[in-house]
Amino acid sequence: MKIEAVILYSTNDSRFFKTCIENLLNSDVKCHVVTYSHMWNGTPENDTILRNSQQQFIDNLNYNQYTLQWNNEYNPWYWEGIGRYLATQQVSDDADYILYIDIDEIVDVELFKEFIYKKEYTKYDTVKLSNYWYFREPTYQADQLENSIVLCKSSIAKSLPPMTGGREIYFQSSDNKGYIGEDNPFIHHYSWVRTKEEMLNKVKNWGHAGDRNDWIDKVEEEFSREFNGKCFINNYNFNKVENKFNV
Repeated sequence: MKIEAVILYSTNDSRFFKTCIENLLNSDVKCHVVTYSHMWNGTPENDTILRNSQQQFIDNLNYNQYTLQWNNEYNPWYWEGIGRYLATQQVSDDADYILYIDIDEIVDVELFKEFIYKKEYTKYDTVKLSNYWYFREPTYQADQLENSIVLCKSSIAKSLPPMTGGREIYFQSSDNKGYIGEDNPFIHHYSWVRTKEEMLNKVKNWGHAGDRNDWIDKVEEEFSREFNGKCFINNYNFNKVENKFNV
């Protein structure tokens, strides 16, 4: 089975870039990375970081990077949806599945290759993959799993029209869907592993920025003290673990 990945990348997540891409490439997964000319609040992206990121894999035929020209006519959900749609259309015609993963989500190469080899996912058209979830530091791991990463049959994903929204549209594109990985997760999700500045940038720019009006207050309160073992996102409890990928 041939899997290719569609990955959204903002320079606010640059600390995860190299490990995320290397681990996917080392798992024999071709990478299609989507970047934007601006952050989703209108702040220009850091072109130097974007160019340096691309340069790291410029000679790898399994790495492609695309840049969308942003404008403020549309909301973040539009840009998230259109970015994944355009990259999906660049996926090779002989790819069997597309992995919808973000740059702050890192696969464990050995376990991911075992997952690909076993082919359990081929029973389904679309799959959600369980992942470990972290907050503030890469050593604070939630005691509950998440399943935000989506694997979708390429033939289905490429037939979908452009749509506004997140990865859920790919998961919901077929009734034949499943959940895999709860017994042995192989993806580590560092979306909320941030400095204060990075976390403020995140809540100002991501698709959920408009869902509530106290994001900034929550971040300010979080960094006014030491970590108390809870997160303001979903109130998970956390265990102390090793920094598995040195991110």
